[in-house]
Amino acid sequence: AERETTFVYRVGTPVFQLTNPEGDIYTMQSYNLRKNPDITIEDLPYINDQLFSMPEDWIYSSTILDKELRLSSNGKAIILRDELGNTYQRNKPAARKNELIEGGAISNYLRIAADR
Repeated sequence: AERETTFVYRVGTPVFQLTNPEGDIYTMQSYNLRKNPDITIEDLPYINDQLFSMPEDWIYSSTILDKELRLSSNGKAIILRDELGNTYQRNKPAARKNELIEGGAISNYLRIAADR
């Protein structure tokens, strides 16, 4: 089944992102309270210190948007989850033929869901 969703992030709101060495950006679409029920959106810029399993060459960052960001699935969404249970959606469709990462530390860190 195809997935047709659009997440809209408004100007002036914070976004939290992961960037891999290839420059792919994944924007957080939800944060999880299961592992830390006291976390708030104000804490999210600082969770990098809690992402122990994140590969060294990945970057966690936060920014305040100066223009609207729209993430559309267009039938297929590439989603990953960090060790805290937060989920991120890839900003642009995959440019590579093999979208699933197999083996190594990265495969244990990412959960990729597609064609929902």
